[in-house]
Amino acid sequence: MVDNNPRKWDELLLYALWAYRTSKREATGATLFNLVYGYTPVIPTEINIRSSRIAQQTGLSGEEYSQAMNIEITDALETKEEALAKMKIKKEKVARAYNKKVVLKEFQVNDKVWKMFLPEAAYKDPRLGKWSPKWQGPFIIYKKLSGNAYLLEDIDDKVKDRALNGNFLKKYQPSIWEQYDPVFQQKHAELFQTSRYY
Repeated sequence: MVDNNPRKWDELLLYALWAYRTSKREATGATLFNLVYGYTPVIPTEINIRSSRIAQQTGLSGEEYSQAMNIEITDALETKEEALAKMKIKKEKVARAYNKKVVLKEFQVNDKVWKMFLPEAAYKDPRLGKWSPKWQGPFIIYKKLSGNAYLLEDIDDKVKDRALNGNFLKKYQPSIWEQYDPVFQQKHAELFQTSRYY
């Protein structure tokens, strides 16, 4: 629509919004217009061709029209309840799909862990640039708290005063260099054990 008339986008916006608001949404099974105003909109084509709905409304008396409106309001309430139920089902489906990919990290007291540099954007070391490690440690789980939170203890037996969520920890796995190269171990400790961020 706009591709053919790029300079008239502001004039065509009204028609695009009308089409959007009168189209059924997959999540609710109803149109936005119906959910807001409680009845199905009369589109211009129905007026031009005098559809059966228009013809029926034209011949109604005041009392009959009032009864028809009451019925339509009742139907609208049912439509809104059905739309809400469908949205809840959709959200539960999305939550199930997301939870399948989430792996809960649980650690025990005395486990060795890596800790993510926090805030995440502050992990870069000016000497290493983009090659800076995002994790520091190792640390030891000192205490397990509720809500998947943990108190950490460094290798000097100093307990951190702030608890950390398990999402920012991962199991400590020493590299080959750490296992067999004592010089690397010392440099690693100097670079990454201490940090002004927590």
